[in-house]
Amino acid sequence: MIRLALVTACLAITSASTAQPAAVTVRIDTARDRWAISPLIYGSNHDLAGYRVDDARRLGGNRLSTYNWEIDASNAGKDASHVNDDWLTDAVRGGWWSATGSPPDHEDPTAWCVRAFLEESAARQAYSLITIPIAGFVAGDLNGRVAASEAAPAPRWRRVVIDGPDPVPEHPDTTDRVVSSGEMVRWLVRWRDAHPGVHLDAVSLDNEPDLWAETHPYAREAAEPDAFVTRSIQAAIAVKRADPAIAVFGPALFGASGFRDLSRSVDWSTRPESDRYDWFIDYYLDRMRRASERAGVRLLDDLDVHWYADAMLLERGGGDAALNASRSLHDPTYHEPSWVTDCCAAFLPLLPRLRASIDKFCPGTAIAISEYDWLLHDRVESGIAQADALGAFGANRVHFAAYHHRDGPTMTGDTWIAAAFRLFRETDEAVGRFGDTHVFAETPSTPDHAVYASVGADGTIHAICINRRRDSAATVSFTDGAGERLVIAAAKGFDAASPDIHAFRPDGPGATSLTLAPLSVGHVRLQPADAPDKSE
Repeated sequence: MIRLALVTACLAITSASTAQPAAVTVRIDTARDRWAISPLIYGSNHDLAGYRVDDARRLGGNRLSTYNWEIDASNAGKDASHVNDDWLTDAVRGGWWSATGSPPDHEDPTAWCVRAFLEESAARQAYSLITIPIAGFVAGDLNGRVAASEAAPAPRWRRVVIDGPDPVPEHPDTTDRVVSSGEMVRWLVRWRDAHPGVHLDAVSLDNEPDLWAETHPYAREAAEPDAFVTRSIQAAIAVKRADPAIAVFGPALFGASGFRDLSRSVDWSTRPESDRYDWFIDYYLDRMRRASERAGVRLLDDLDVHWYADAMLLERGGGDAALNASRSLHDPTYHEPSWVTDCCAAFLPLLPRLRASIDKFCPGTAIAISEYDWLLHDRVESGIAQADALGAFGANRVHFAAYHHRDGPTMTGDTWIAAAFRLFRETDEAVGRFGDTHVFAETPSTPDHAVYASVGADGTIHAICINRRRDSAATVSFTDGAGERLVIAAAKGFDAASPDIHAFRPDGPGATSLTLAPLSVGHVRLQPADAPDKSE
């Protein structure tokens, strides 16, 4: 258990703070807007600096689009000179994750990196999402750089098919020049069943098809909407045949232009379906719903997209734009200064818009954000954006989310991101862990401050409070749904001085207010004025 040292009441407010503290009243009504917060929103594609991810883990990215599970090889595409190699093996065992379990026998290369990933997830008791290729070609050897003259269907590649032998042989046929994604899932299910404790929770249908022509020009052509969705349906059926309990995620689109029209040059509005579908996501959901009805089983469990704050935010809005980048996920009053707003303002904020499409075209589908990242990783702005995103995921009933450092996991460049995760997920004797049930919370209408509230299993009230102001502190007070004051039992957080989590001292004994420094995030444990302190 962590014993938190107390800091000064002003919470390390810097000398640059000259404005008077803003008075912010937070109202928390524990009887309203109650729903379970999925623990899977606290996931990642890699461990973070000083923070090991044990809630949800994803094995995905560009390399998985060209993964040949039969020989444990992949192609790097334009990310790294189009090499064919076993880079994924090293990434899974050390570059992305700090592994603790014993790896499978590497003398058998069959799906080795996936097996290692699933074994480590079992050791951590973490939810696992893996990725299967569903179109084009995968690496055919481990022999290094592929030249442009060796682009698929040249001998250095293997064609991807969905169907494969059934029953699945113990060792796949590596001489038939095809690789079956359906066979891969069935093989992994059989391997999983032979290893007690190992689980395979979810499968993603490839990765960022809206960028295939750019990321893998030697292996993939641009995804065409009808053919891509048909292929996705076939792959989803194969996954459910292998094990109906495995969740299917798709389409793992990269960004706003992909959501709109699969990043095609022809505008989506010119298609015959334009009078029914506002964007490609509507079409994808409707096709998956109709296919599910025909198959008699849900074929899409999670609508999965990626979200990266664009570098244009820094060009147009500087640090303040980076600080506010996460608001495009959930805040209808925010209009980010980037190409995303230029092209796709009608689809923002993203999370409510995804929910509306789901409710209309494929009810019951969950939301997943399996890759996302912010800007200014070495500054407090990224920590504040991350804390806001984690709060927004819970408030918008997101099922799964996995952070992904856009430059690859550095293990040192994401300390502020790690601070936000720790603020929600690490338990200490004073404040405890952020609760698992969302409840209603509101602040005065201002972009400078945000709050997310929850209750724990024991009824303890928790609030994550954000002060985005650079020039002034915020004095935050709390009331319940009836307007009665709530007392601050304990608080912790981080501010611009450091990503280290430290104790925040309330404004006096039995205080009902807390002063947040400029650019800070606090996790507050609250209780009614007449309630006993549960930490005693």
